[in-house]
Amino acid sequence: MDFGFVCLVLQNISLSPSMRLQLVNITKQLAKTGKNLIKIKEKDIEGNLRTKWETVMVGSFVGIRFHAEVETEYGSGKVVFLMDEEELRSDLVYDEENSFWANLSSDPVTAAKKAALN
Repeated sequence: MDFGFVCLVLQNISLSPSMRLQLVNITKQLAKTGKNLIKIKEKDIEGNLRTKWETVMVGSFVGIRFHAEVETEYGSGKVVFLMDEEELRSDLVYDEENSFWANLSSDPVTAAKKAALN
């Protein structure tokens, strides 16, 4: 499967599909500005999104790494994810089917179970 978005870490937080969509849209906005930081203030999610515009490879996936510190109705936490450059520039609507979200924590057994459910 060809992924355009890979979430590496969700720390102390869960994100609903609508929150994921909002985060992806904010990331695309940040890419258009070329800046390193953007404030997130959406209906369901608030915080900061930052990047150093570094390209990272995880397996066969290559993308730009982003870090978000967010607050939601479910609590606050950190999200680390990669987005490929084609997806960043695309005007296509985010597709949950072509994305991978791994709910990783500091406990590898719990993380593996959560990732298997996604």
